[in-house]
Amino acid sequence: MKRRHLMYLLSGVCGLYLISSVWVMYLLGDEKGRMTVNNLIAYIQHETPDNSRCQVVDLSGMSFDYAKVAIATNKDPWQQLSQATCPSEDAPVDIQMEKEWDHIPINYPNFVFSVSGWIQVVKVKTWRVKPLEVIIVPHSHQDPGWLKTFDQYYTYYTSSTLDLVVDKLTGHPDWTFIWSDVIWLARWWSEASADKKLKLNKVLSSGQLEIVTGGWVMTDEATAHYAAMLSQLTEGHQWLKQNLGITPNVSWAVDPFGHSATMTYLLQRSNLQKMVIQRVSYAVKQHLASGRNLEFYWTQAWDRAHTTASLCHMMPFLSYAIPFSCGPDPQVCCKLDFINSKCYYGQEKVPPIRVDDSNVAYLAEELWEQFQKKAELYQHGVLLVPHGDDFHYRYSTEWDRQLGNLTKLMNFINTNPRMNTKIRFGTLSDYFTALAKKSTATEALQIPTLAGDFFTYTDRADQYWSGYYTSRPHLKHMARKIQAILRSVEILFSLCLAQAIHRSTIERIMEILKDAAKLQTYRQTLALFQHHDAITGTAKRKVVRDYGDRLQNAFVGLSSILCSLLAKELSAKVNIEQVKVQLNNEWTAYGKLLTKRTVVMDGAWDTGHVVVYNSLPHRRQGIVVLHVTESKVKVKDRTTGHYMSCQINPVWSNNGVLQMDVYELVFEVDLPPLSVRTYALTSATDHFPTMASLSVPVSQLPDFRNMDDPGFTLSAIKDALFTIENSYLLASFATCTGKLQYTTRKSDGQTLKSEVKFMTYGTGSKYNIFKDKSGAYTFQPDGAAKPLLDDGVKVYVVEGPVMSKVIAVQSDIVHTTTLHNKSAGVYVDNVVDMSSGQWNNTELVLRLDTAVVDPDNRLCVDLNGFQMYKKRTRKKLTIQGNFYPVTSMAVIETSEERLTLMTSAAHGVASLNPGELEVVLDRRLLQGDWRGLNEGVTDNIPTHSQFVLLFERRHQSPIKEDSLMCYPSPMAMVMSDSLEQPLDILITEQNSDQSQLVRDGLDLPFPQLPFHTHLVSLSFLYMDGGNRSQVLLLIHRRLADCGFLCLDWHCQSQSTGSIDLTINSKSIFIESVEETILTGVKVIQKVKDRRLSVPPMEIKAYRISFT
Repeated sequence: MKRRHLMYLLSGVCGLYLISSVWVMYLLGDEKGRMTVNNLIAYIQHETPDNSRCQVVDLSGMSFDYAKVAIATNKDPWQQLSQATCPSEDAPVDIQMEKEWDHIPINYPNFVFSVSGWIQVVKVKTWRVKPLEVIIVPHSHQDPGWLKTFDQYYTYYTSSTLDLVVDKLTGHPDWTFIWSDVIWLARWWSEASADKKLKLNKVLSSGQLEIVTGGWVMTDEATAHYAAMLSQLTEGHQWLKQNLGITPNVSWAVDPFGHSATMTYLLQRSNLQKMVIQRVSYAVKQHLASGRNLEFYWTQAWDRAHTTASLCHMMPFLSYAIPFSCGPDPQVCCKLDFINSKCYYGQEKVPPIRVDDSNVAYLAEELWEQFQKKAELYQHGVLLVPHGDDFHYRYSTEWDRQLGNLTKLMNFINTNPRMNTKIRFGTLSDYFTALAKKSTATEALQIPTLAGDFFTYTDRADQYWSGYYTSRPHLKHMARKIQAILRSVEILFSLCLAQAIHRSTIERIMEILKDAAKLQTYRQTLALFQHHDAITGTAKRKVVRDYGDRLQNAFVGLSSILCSLLAKELSAKVNIEQVKVQLNNEWTAYGKLLTKRTVVMDGAWDTGHVVVYNSLPHRRQGIVVLHVTESKVKVKDRTTGHYMSCQINPVWSNNGVLQMDVYELVFEVDLPPLSVRTYALTSATDHFPTMASLSVPVSQLPDFRNMDDPGFTLSAIKDALFTIENSYLLASFATCTGKLQYTTRKSDGQTLKSEVKFMTYGTGSKYNIFKDKSGAYTFQPDGAAKPLLDDGVKVYVVEGPVMSKVIAVQSDIVHTTTLHNKSAGVYVDNVVDMSSGQWNNTELVLRLDTAVVDPDNRLCVDLNGFQMYKKRTRKKLTIQGNFYPVTSMAVIETSEERLTLMTSAAHGVASLNPGELEVVLDRRLLQGDWRGLNEGVTDNIPTHSQFVLLFERRHQSPIKEDSLMCYPSPMAMVMSDSLEQPLDILITEQNSDQSQLVRDGLDLPFPQLPFHTHLVSLSFLYMDGGNRSQVLLLIHRRLADCGFLCLDWHCQSQSTGSIDLTINSKSIFIESVEETILTGVKVIQKVKDRRLSVPPMEIKAYRISFT
């Protein structure tokens, strides 16, 4: 009986649903069954559910016909775009990591601390005796900030270590050492005596000491942008070349938490074609070891000719420390640490051993057996055995014990004919040289080719290191802001200096060069922050604060240099004091958000100016946003003499409070490539700006009853959904939450579900009190994410001719969604403050639930902003293992639709279910995660995050469904450039007659580039004599997915990749151009005709001499 009633009930529900669906389609449709805008709005207004229950109208799957499509989709733009160089198929390789994951077993072993130490990740059960050549490489891993600050580490550890490096190697010609981070060498060199410097050069010349990688720091490879990664590498290489006359040729990266193919490319194109890596998922190591594939030629997936391949040696065991270096059994290898108690018996540490005649035989036998076992994992008998750990070799006694005891063991093994093993101290180059001889002396080694990356890293169980993709997001965000302004300043500095040199204005040359040392200091500050415990957010609180203070100082300093350069260039009269300008945005302290200055307009104030600098090498349109104290303001373009169409908006504080004493002035600008334009700002008696309209839900009207008249038209929102629109889009929002629900594309009339939600993850397990919890490094959720309650949300809607936006304010979150009139993107900004205890052990996520449903649940995510790789969500990787780092953009798509999420800074991103895309905004954690930090992440401060959403329809099939590579659309590429490199906006200080001081604008002497060719940097190197400057130019030619229309004229220009430097160069003189490796320290060839040719996907470097 109950079953029959249930059947009746289900039948009734289905029937009601069918009837209601037909009624909805009838209400919304025209005579052809298509939804019109008027019917859409009428339907929304017809529905008046109880707002307190937050019901949302379902519009998914519907489309409508726009009477007038704002942007024509004729064939011309498509034909122009199709002539571009389109991506080809992936490179053929032996191992493609994304496909390999289908075959990699994951058993999540629980690591326990036993009498023998940590259980090893790669075991060797059987082995055979074979002749061996063993290279022992002493090293010391020195973090420039982790548990202590950079200065503290230098004082207590690094200074003495480097002193001993030169002294001990000088006194022991058979000892060797490797060193990586140049930041330490530069500090030590500045204080070293002449004798110490002489010794350093001597041990470098003898080959006893090798500088490996040679970057300013050992950079993170997940959250750092490729331009910053390359900049820190260049900073290190330039210092080495100028001070020591050397160029590194091997790379050593043993501590970054996962490894990127982008870093491999940068290294390979910087003369580093052999490399050693360490932190890779234990499952990957086990899998590669099973096929003896721990050495491979790592190539780029887009490089079919394998010209980018680097020989990579993957260390097989858990760590780079001594217990995990000599072989698979740490209870044996730990005995080789002759200074620290690394061995255990139960819970007791075993004192270090000293080698003597009584124990040398059995210790040598144990060591030789480990070598034999380790050799089973490779195709040859040449072994690399690192010997060191964090901050080792800082005492003289340690050098004597470590290398002295090893020497005794080595002598025993070398003189034992049964062991048939040659063992010696050496460097990384010694290892790769021995390997090359082995390959040529016998049958060539069958080393496989590999494409892909090694994210996400896990060292044990399911404790994936995906938490650091987001940890300390405020500094990740500000580092990218500094990266942007540094690029702007360096371009302006280099070209202004070139002009001054050509004009022989000595006074101006000296004036510019006085900031050269400061500019280098700020560049080195940003380089320091790329370190794998800095930008990752995985250092102690006091160290994070030290990094933050350094970054804030760099921001202020770079702002000052930018203002100084532009003020001088825009001053019209030499005999009048130059106009003073200041950056519109200011960062006053480490724990503060970036804020806009307020332009105070009073009766004594006549005319001020807004200076806008476009540092991109192509024309761009953008929005200028200023805070002013007067609503009646007009803006005049000094170049054209025309008054701008302006909009005045209300202003909310960062905590969502309406401010009555300040207004937001908004206007559109259109700037030529690499140009500066000025706009006059005055109180208006005519040409008044448009006052934006303000709407709020009915329930919020009482908030405005006792408020002074803000001067805006106020209306009430009575319906469940409301809309805002621009030339491209109609966006629908839930009235009760203020969050995006649907996006209607005007180009084809398609309505797509695009629901925005805030979600939270907890950590640990209520069923298992022994389960570890998330920390600065790892993400260990307690299950699926839970929706964040939207109680008490205040919603404000601002609409005008330049832009429209929706502000949703709730506890500790201000969420703003904006449509610019001339952009197809949906701009999403969040200000999040998780400093209170209510967020303890919580990770806050922004989730998009969309109609872009790929049954295979694939995600395209960028690698350091340089390229994009495709990932597939796999259940065996758990929730946390399916999160990846995103630094520029992520994509989900079907054969017809694509959603691109662009970001201004690094975050963790995932697509856990088809149609979903989520990004982690911030995380507050009370505990460490057993990775050495021993403290949680509780120093949260208000944090700003910026995203752009782009919904596009595909017009041409992708290259190949199972391709590893994916590419941004042309429009996404243009929008991402603008997000990462925003307009530099400056305002003049009040002055009685500024119109006489400021020129109309400035066009920098550099050729225009097509949208797909990016000017990575143009940085000053040094003065060569008194009348010649050397600069390093970096150009990146990117590939776009040709399957998408370009509705923005900015991305329709194409080229063959040839760049003529003589165009627009009348005010400068280029004496010579040389193509170099990416770091500029080694010349490849001279470029005689000043024409630069950059192949697709490649970065090219050129050293230019200006006279």
